Amino acid sequence: MLLLSQLNITINYHDEIETFDPDPLTSEPSLFSFVSYSELLVKCGQAAIYKIRNESRYTVFDVKRIIGRSLHDIKVDILWPFELAEGPNGVSIGVHTYTGKQWLTPEDIAAVLFKKIKTAAERITKSALTEAVITVPLNSNEEKTNAISNSAKAAGFQNFYLLAEPIAAIFAYHYCAPIPEGTNLLFFDFGGGTLNICVVTVIGEYLKVLSSGSDENLGGRDFDSVLLNYFITIMLTQHHIEVMASDKKKFKLMSKCKKIKHNLTLMLEQTLDVDDFDSNIDATISIKRNIFELISSELIERVKTLIKNTVAEAKIAVDEIQQILKIGGASKMPMIEELLEKMFPTAEIINPADDEGLIAKGATLYGFMLKSGTNKATFY
Repeated sequence: MLLLSQLNITINYHDEIETFDPDPLTSEPSLFSFVSYSELLVKCGQAAIYKIRNESRYTVFDVKRIIGRSLHDIKVDILWPFELAEGPNGVSIGVHTYTGKQWLTPEDIAAVLFKKIKTAAERITKSALTEAVITVPLNSNEEKTNAISNSAKAAGFQNFYLLAEPIAAIFAYHYCAPIPEGTNLLFFDFGGGTLNICVVTVIGEYLKVLSSGSDENLGGRDFDSVLLNYFITIMLTQHHIEVMASDKKKFKLMSKCKKIKHNLTLMLEQTLDVDDFDSNIDATISIKRNIFELISSELIERVKTLIKNTVAEAKIAVDEIQQILKIGGASKMPMIEELLEKMFPTAEIINPADDEGLIAKGATLYGFMLKSGTNKATFY
């Protein structure tokens, strides 16, 4: 199980690792980490996303960027429709519910997501599930791991193991396609909410972690925000439309920016219809890929800096990295692929077929091996 901007799930079912769809409103083996409290029955995933345009104040998302962190360390997003405050036991999240405003802990919200996954898995397996392997960022501190553990317990998991996300992904990849002896591999996981980088080397049957780095405030969502600010500025200055004054318009634009970002991976230009925000204005706003890359330069520099620092910490030269294992939706953006190619011109860049499910598969495989007492690769 993966606590991310979306949760990817696999299960060990009849001694086989299988993926399944926990959300009846999607056809993917993942659950978007959105939670809506607008009704007595709390909604998760796509159902919560459907409600956000008209009922945003009931919705919470990005819990991974909040859980286990102090208020001082959290970077507040202008799109968050909820409040943050220092509570008696850490950060509290102020969100409206069907009974009125409540202050919930990040653990409360994560527990709702875990419970949703647990219930869906039990429906598939037709049995009670009390054990899980849950992945966390590699450099998670004690506060974060304790918070995630409390959420798992509240969801009904009695026995669970916390596994670092890069370790899970490399473990799954190495299990299916063994990494050659002596290889130095850079793992690059750029998902919706975070960037994780890890350098490992293969020594016999062991995978040795040489260094690691992460940025929990840098992910695909931040590139969505770059596009959001770009279109907000143009609509205000050229068409006098105040997008941020309306939650409906704000979250409609957020959804469209996400789609435009994905489309710019394959296309050189995209357009936004202004009449989607004001029916009296027949106009479009275009953005070319090179402009998107230009306005994202600050984010790219942060990615580059984290890569440099992580490789330097490993005490190896750039040309000693033989392979790069690249996963995560944000890693597919051409500007990220070009950055990796420029920084590591001699390295083989590996794009696994099921890259966004690799961490979850590694977690399930690791759990299976823990129970069976076997282990094909050990990290140290």
